[in-house]
Amino acid sequence: MTQKGLRMNTRTSLISELEESIRKGSRDERVTSLRRVTDLFLSTSARLNDEQIEVFDEVLGRLMEHVESKALTELSVKIAPIDEAPNDVVQTLARHDEVEVAEPVLTQSNKLSNEDLIEIAETKGQAHLCAISGRKRLAPPVTDVLLRRGDRDVVDRLAGNAGAAFSEEGYSRMVDRAVGDEKIAEKISRRVDVPLKHFRDLILRATESVRTRVLSIATPKDVLEIQSFLASINNERRETEAPPDFTQAQQLIAELHKKQALNNEAIMKFARGEKYEELVASLSLRCAASLTLINRLMRGDGYNALLVPCRAAGLDWQIVRTILKIRPCPQSISERDLGKAGIEYAKLSQQTALRVMGFWQAKEKTD
Repeated sequence: MTQKGLRMNTRTSLISELEESIRKGSRDERVTSLRRVTDLFLSTSARLNDEQIEVFDEVLGRLMEHVESKALTELSVKIAPIDEAPNDVVQTLARHDEVEVAEPVLTQSNKLSNEDLIEIAETKGQAHLCAISGRKRLAPPVTDVLLRRGDRDVVDRLAGNAGAAFSEEGYSRMVDRAVGDEKIAEKISRRVDVPLKHFRDLILRATESVRTRVLSIATPKDVLEIQSFLASINNERRETEAPPDFTQAQQLIAELHKKQALNNEAIMKFARGEKYEELVASLSLRCAASLTLINRLMRGDGYNALLVPCRAAGLDWQIVRTILKIRPCPQSISERDLGKAGIEYAKLSQQTALRVMGFWQAKEKTD
């Protein structure tokens, strides 16, 4: 008999003995066998050739079929960092439905190819995707799938993973998810690999709270560049936009005022209907301020200044809240910022607001 034939007989005999042990042994005995074979493999893995690793692959695979998840999780933790780990064992663990079993190899094992990771990311749940997102290295084809299918936790982990690489589409998807999420936006801002156009897109589209957070962690040089960029965008917008025509709105508001019908209910209807010109004209008349001043405050980047004419006009908070949500401005306001605005509005007295409006109006006339 040849040496190859002898090895095959030995392998067959070993597998037969294993099958017999599995049939006769208790659950605890099978777990013990799995541990012993695993430890034997770990102690010799660096010296094993491919054929010997295949034997361990088959033996471990048979034992895995007859033990519970707790034992599989233990195996996964031990096998995950081993470069010579049996391939079929790793593949089986990585596709296990229980993430506790799959996570160690999904996060650490070098035996999983990009194709393996893509397949798992396409078919498994969010916990598996989150585990993959924590790998030391991730290629763009993999992150594309993770960003397309992943929930907020997956995107958050990817954004903070310095070893993850992204395609153009990947950066766009990540920015889309960060626009209203301060934590994700902060992690993107700290990355050194984000192309300038995608970073600018984030800054331009972000809610006010996200933009504030990004600016708070940026270097002084970056802050100046961001502010300069935003200023140029706003200037371009003002130059290309046709100025609003308030003529008809002024006539309507004057008639309502004459009939003593320019009340909060009427202004709320304008806000809900997104009647911009009528809103500006209403605030202008109620505050005794120019249309130009109210129009500028309505279109400003921040929400704080707009609270002043609203309070001076005696508007209820629900009306102000609606105005803040529908007004034309560079970025939409987040629910968090709406909450902050509500607190600030409650603290602002009408008397103070009227004094500030008077000062702004006088300053506008002298400018």
